[in-house]
Amino acid sequence: MSLTAKQLEERLDYVCGSDASIIVGISPYKNQIQLWQEKTRQIRAEDISHKPYVKAGNFLEPAVRSWFEQETGLTVTLEPKLLVHNDIEYMAGNIDGWVGDDAIFEAKTASYDTGWGEQGDNTIPDHYLCQVSHYMAVANVKRAYVAVLIRGNDFRHYVIDRNYKLEEMLLRKQKDFWHCVKTKTAPRPLSGSEVISLHGYKSIKEPVVADGDVQQDLITLDEVKATIKKLDIHKQELEDKIKIFMGQNDTLLSQSGKIAVTWKPAKNTTRFDSSSFKEDEPETYSKYTKEFSASRRFVLKTQEGLEL
Repeated sequence: MSLTAKQLEERLDYVCGSDASIIVGISPYKNQIQLWQEKTRQIRAEDISHKPYVKAGNFLEPAVRSWFEQETGLTVTLEPKLLVHNDIEYMAGNIDGWVGDDAIFEAKTASYDTGWGEQGDNTIPDHYLCQVSHYMAVANVKRAYVAVLIRGNDFRHYVIDRNYKLEEMLLRKQKDFWHCVKTKTAPRPLSGSEVISLHGYKSIKEPVVADGDVQQDLITLDEVKATIKKLDIHKQELEDKIKIFMGQNDTLLSQSGKIAVTWKPAKNTTRFDSSSFKEDEPETYSKYTKEFSASRRFVLKTQEGLEL
């Protein structure tokens, strides 16, 4: 849905559907610190209306809606206004339309099918699931119809039933986030393990092709990492020269007489030798150990293939 400047400004006073996945840490576009800065009007959200994928989504939305109506025999009624939750004053959303009086409609476009299930299995990408779950809570309906046009020729539609367990988690996290907005207190960034436990996130074992913006980000990131590596080497060289000059002395004064560097032994620490304990007491070790979900590792590969 294409929104006016006035509508975009109005949305800053609410938690809206596209904010839901950001707040729980699974949005591919933004993190909650950036969202908090936007809601508290410290920064302006990036204008992405000129982006090709945004333009495509706006132009193709009527076609996706018509295709859905032809495929299903259902009628979609447009909703131009911002909907606000009856009881939670900061929860709102701009839905694409209504199907009857008890269901909402969302139209999407996608350049690849990662996260989209086959027709009939009602699996959609996690960030869109958070979005429509938010909308169902705001509109107080039990069902959402989601239609997507993938790569311009692969049309699929899904029926998403209201999931109260997911909704409860979303409402709780949104309440905490909105408290941070009202008190102008920055939210604590979510760790990888917290994100996984929030939504049962599972890594999709399929590659995705970078678009133009991400390709440039890859190149820039590779250049930044190379610069950091050079600086780390230079830093170590400087530290080594200073250490050689200090010798056995634990303090170095600048020429003005102020303490510039200290090089003192760290305090001894006591650590639990889990390896020996496991070997000596395997049953006890097994009883008191748990397996936790590991966070995903972000690894930038070599420069090969990064050229535009």
